[in-house]
Amino acid sequence: MEKPDSETVLKLYTSDELETLSDADIVEIREYQAFTILLKSENYDAYFCIPEVDDYDIPQRISNEAISDELIYLPNVRYKIFGFSQGRNPEIIQTVPLTPGYYTIRLYTNDQWFFAYWRIIPKDLSQEEWQAIRDDVEAKVRGLAMDYTTRKRTQVRRLRGGKFELYLDDDTTFLIAQSSRIRFAVEKLRNEAKFRISKRYSWVPSGSSNDTDQLTIRKIGERPDKQNQLYSPIRYLEYNIAINQWLKLIINTITKTCESQSAYLASVQAELDIQYAEEERFKGNRTDSEIAFTKNSYESTHSQIVSNMQALLKLSRYLSIVLQDEFLASVDLPANRIFPKGLMLNPQYNLLYKIYYGLRHQDKHYTTDAYYSRYWKKTAKLYEIWTYIKVLDSLINSGYRPISGWIYDSATVLPFLDDETTVILKGDDVTLQLAFNQAIPHDEKKVTKQMPLMIYARKNKPDIRLDIFIKEDLYLGSIILDAKYKNLKALMRERNEGFAGVAEQFRAYRNDPDSPLLHIPQAIKPKPVDAVIVLYPDKPDKKEAIINRQNSVTYMQLKPGVGDSNLSRILEQHITNVFGRSNYLETL
Repeated sequence: MEKPDSETVLKLYTSDELETLSDADIVEIREYQAFTILLKSENYDAYFCIPEVDDYDIPQRISNEAISDELIYLPNVRYKIFGFSQGRNPEIIQTVPLTPGYYTIRLYTNDQWFFAYWRIIPKDLSQEEWQAIRDDVEAKVRGLAMDYTTRKRTQVRRLRGGKFELYLDDDTTFLIAQSSRIRFAVEKLRNEAKFRISKRYSWVPSGSSNDTDQLTIRKIGERPDKQNQLYSPIRYLEYNIAINQWLKLIINTITKTCESQSAYLASVQAELDIQYAEEERFKGNRTDSEIAFTKNSYESTHSQIVSNMQALLKLSRYLSIVLQDEFLASVDLPANRIFPKGLMLNPQYNLLYKIYYGLRHQDKHYTTDAYYSRYWKKTAKLYEIWTYIKVLDSLINSGYRPISGWIYDSATVLPFLDDETTVILKGDDVTLQLAFNQAIPHDEKKVTKQMPLMIYARKNKPDIRLDIFIKEDLYLGSIILDAKYKNLKALMRERNEGFAGVAEQFRAYRNDPDSPLLHIPQAIKPKPVDAVIVLYPDKPDKKEAIINRQNSVTYMQLKPGVGDSNLSRILEQHITNVFGRSNYLETL
């Protein structure tokens, strides 16, 4: 493995040791660092696979089904796993950065498999800070920190630390992991259905061959009007007992979860289709690597979702048939939801109850072998989502009440934060509109309450925009925030390889927007954007919040444990500034 300034020899293992190795034994590569992999071998039949990067467009990698059903890499070829295109005639390089996490090389040579590993660590965050960011995002919406692309490994090392490392990411993964055990346990109980012998009494003609017991004799004395009749018992198998009632409840719960998860996955797929169509619209602005990665990850994700839906449907259909069995069809659900301790002694009931309990208490999912089978989002995107959540939480903690939008509109929340997502918050005197990744139009005709700004600059899509209104619909102004996974020096750079730096973009956000909805006399009319705040994490070793102001732009460090109070203070200061404009509103 080669980096621009060094070469590292990866240690080979004869078995998959990923779960047992310490981090000190695994080579680290910092995110966004260019590197290549070279297998030196005199055995030209050797090859290796890297399943975690199958969706990336690695030059010179080949597909040869005669050798393997995986994408393979040949010996003595230098593979550039990640790099940057430079110059007028750049060579073909894979330019999509790898996500932080563990990566495995599976090497086949001389009829034997070997394993080697490396891990990607965050560029401008410590490992603990990166884990805290993904945990904050997951706490807001389960699954939001993850992509739906599935890793192509059966064994996946869990990243150390974090609140969410002990259980699976959703009920779908949990049920599919347990489906064969569910079917085995249910089938065994189905073939050994429990029952008790009960009696059902009725008056029948005397003289016929009928059973009698003490109740029969007592009824004869009580009912002299029933001459020539006997109150005779008929014995039958009664399945409506606690053990079957609990079995029916568990099967019902699993079946309904299968159905709800299938509907959920269908909604996820529909959302992914929309996102992919949007990506396709703008692929002219993407590198070849980015286009290939987007296409490959979309196709593999679509395939995985279809596979999961089919698995859930298969399990649901099987359990629905079981519910029609004679011994369950007429069984009631248990009135007392305290599971009988005696049933825990039965291994089949014990297993099914654990699954039932796991579905009702997601943090008790106890199968961990497939955990983190999905990739985390790219860190730049993860940081952007996290900053939106931090701004939203900061406003809520300052007393503004969210009343609609995003997770406040629906009981079923999909794990997406789409572009143009908006949350409406109410204060005592103001209404706030917090928008995520919404393009500002160039045309005044497209200005609305939902988008009160227009801009002439080419760069017109800030990460976060906060609009301030009085009396719900009188627009006062906006605050723009941009989240950049960069260090401060790169952000404040005026020129970058001959092109305008991002600092110019930030100034344009402050100076170029206009709004026909801001009804303040022209002579004293302020710029509609009161402030541009750039949020960045900077280096992992910087623990104190840093605030820099340059050319009407505020640069503020924000990362886990750093910058929260500054964010709240600066937001409230600018909201107050904008609210002060209400004194100058023209009478409409």
